[in-house]
Amino acid sequence: MTTIDFTEHKKNWADQFLREHGYPAEARASLPEDLNKLFRSPQLTELFLSCTDRYKACPQVPTEADFAVLRQLAPGCGVHPYSAYALLLISLYEEMWEAYQARGWSRSLWFDTSRDLYYKVIECRHLHGVWGTFVPAWFPGFFYLKRFALGRLQFEPSCYPGPGRTLPGLTLREGDPVLDLHIPSAGPLKHEDVSASYRQARAFFRHYFQDKPMVVCCCSWLLSSVHLDKLPPDSNLCRFASDFILLDEYIQADDHDLWRIFEGKNTGDPSCWPRDTRLQQIYADHLAAGGHMTSREGILIL
Repeated sequence: MTTIDFTEHKKNWADQFLREHGYPAEARASLPEDLNKLFRSPQLTELFLSCTDRYKACPQVPTEADFAVLRQLAPGCGVHPYSAYALLLISLYEEMWEAYQARGWSRSLWFDTSRDLYYKVIECRHLHGVWGTFVPAWFPGFFYLKRFALGRLQFEPSCYPGPGRTLPGLTLREGDPVLDLHIPSAGPLKHEDVSASYRQARAFFRHYFQDKPMVVCCCSWLLSSVHLDKLPPDSNLCRFASDFILLDEYIQADDHDLWRIFEGKNTGDPSCWPRDTRLQQIYADHLAAGGHMTSREGILIL
């Protein structure tokens, strides 16, 4: 495939990807235009080509070095680095789909997993006014075929880091197989959707655990006592947390997850923060009283 054929192919792929995943019309116009600008640079065209070839050989890209090149060169093309990150990912989702096919995995599994970029692009637009992603380091886990979206939730095979714990019906030792749980910003955590994800995880990861208990680990602000103690027990967040054995809770450095609640509209005096939702009311009051965001560990036995 010539360089011109490659760039035309990837432009068509980007258009198809954005349509298939339902990106907003403005993003579907802006991102392909940015891709055209990137492909006017021989160095960036070579980067896209190199990443494609390396991924075909072994699914171990994109890397931080690839993102560093985009940070250095994309502004000179008139493209924000956040947009350039997203465009490299979109380009490689084609090769990721080929890797899924080679392993007998379904188009729906690939679609749900690649959908994570959509959520990150929407977050980036809300926070920074840019169609792109500001967390490129998050994505290699998907491309390395280690992290999967199974319905509403995402799961990643891992090993329990320790220390060992004795819990009701379970003894966890350092190195035991576990699934790390991730919750994308994809709307409400409806209990029926969460339960469906657990059922899919049981089937998909059965081989990973063999004869050991299937253990799910989650460390998230969504399990924080700050809101769980104030929301009704039948709320989505409380029902989600009730699935877990709740363990240690930690104060977050710089309240780093606060933007998730206020979409970045949380500068200055907490008494002036938006209070449009019950969650915003809880955290605005909590921070105004000198409190902080917390994350909490939870263990679930599927």
